[in-house]
Amino acid sequence: MPPQHVTIVGACFMDYVSYVDRFPKGGETLHANHFQRGFGGKGANQAVMIGRLGGRVRMVGKVGADGDGVSYLKNFETEGVETAFVQQVPKQATGLAKIVVDKSGENTIVICPNATNEVTKEFLQSVDWLKGTDMVVCQNEVPLESNLYAIEQASKAGKVTVYIPAPAPSPSQVKVLRQYMQYVSIFMPNQHEAGIMLGSVVKGVDEGKRAALALRKQLLKPDARVIITLGSQGAIVLDKNNTSAVHVSAANVPSDKVIDTTGAGDCFTGAFCYYLSIGDTLINAVKKANFCAGMSVQKKGTQLSYPSKKDVPPYFDQVTRARM
Repeated sequence: MPPQHVTIVGACFMDYVSYVDRFPKGGETLHANHFQRGFGGKGANQAVMIGRLGGRVRMVGKVGADGDGVSYLKNFETEGVETAFVQQVPKQATGLAKIVVDKSGENTIVICPNATNEVTKEFLQSVDWLKGTDMVVCQNEVPLESNLYAIEQASKAGKVTVYIPAPAPSPSQVKVLRQYMQYVSIFMPNQHEAGIMLGSVVKGVDEGKRAALALRKQLLKPDARVIITLGSQGAIVLDKNNTSAVHVSAANVPSDKVIDTTGAGDCFTGAFCYYLSIGDTLINAVKKANFCAGMSVQKKGTQLSYPSKKDVPPYFDQVTRARM
């Protein structure tokens, strides 16, 4: 049986990455040790990860009417991502991300959405992007109104909705988001974003477990599932039939093997959605996604660092549970 179909509504950015020994101080100019240009954007990263594992995935987004936009569409084709609803915007540049990575693998990122700002509610209303899909995934790199519309429409159409509140929402956005969380099937913040949504600080495993329960009780529908990512500490998982949350450890990657963490969260999300789409349990999907993310941090680049099906153990595609 083929995997369920996944639709990603999100951003397509070109990544401009500089590798340095340390981050510059205010007003300081540093020489980079290495520069790399590649494909990025949270939504596109997640779609490419699903495609690399052999999933059925569609991207909904915008690119510029420039060379970068043409290159991006070709990249999607190479990676097995459907592009019927990726449009080029006249007189607009493709979105870009300026990324600086230090010698520990940590990064700082500034995004310039450009054409991605044209992923509007009106655009989504003008195309039949929900047809034939089973799962819809949204993040925070397209206009908020578009995200809310996509999540609500997908939920009302009976689709599984996955929402990753990254980049982290502002306080004013949180107020609006709270009204739409009833439409989210699987909520996937990191610990910082979970704290913002709850108006508190969330750090570590124990606080993460309490936060997962609080998020479902305060914001989500009773059968919603919650995954809070903790970086090197792994993830907290709260399934729909559980009254307590479970900690899943991260992949064991020695610190001296970590080269670049850029896009690791998107690698995790894409892999998780793929394994869920083939019928895996929530816990197993998270474990396998942790493995994929652990592989990605050991290479430079965003999508360039993502594993493909040949890089993961063959038994990862063996599942015993029925479809969602």
